[in-house]
Amino acid sequence: MRSLLINEDFIHNDELEYISKRNPKVGMTLCGIIASIGKPDTSNTTELAKSKDVQMIYRDRGIYVYLTINSSNPFGIVKAIQH
Repeated sequence: MRSLLINEDFIHNDELEYISKRNPKVGMTLCGIIASIGKPDTSNTTELAKSKDVQMIYRDRGIYVYLTINSSNPFGIVKAIQH
């Protein structure tokens, strides 16, 4: 499964270390975040002209993950993490 996710560009090879440590990092993909800390409790989406900003909320952990999704990153790239 790991090689499939990497080959299909759902996660980047350099994300594997953070996924195994369950430690989200800026620059990860959406799939990397979900593999690392699971699905969020809820999320909010802001639609912009050429992209979407997504806030993923992990209430029990007190973590907010912010992603940008656009044509060059259709699965999203984490731009900020708030603890």
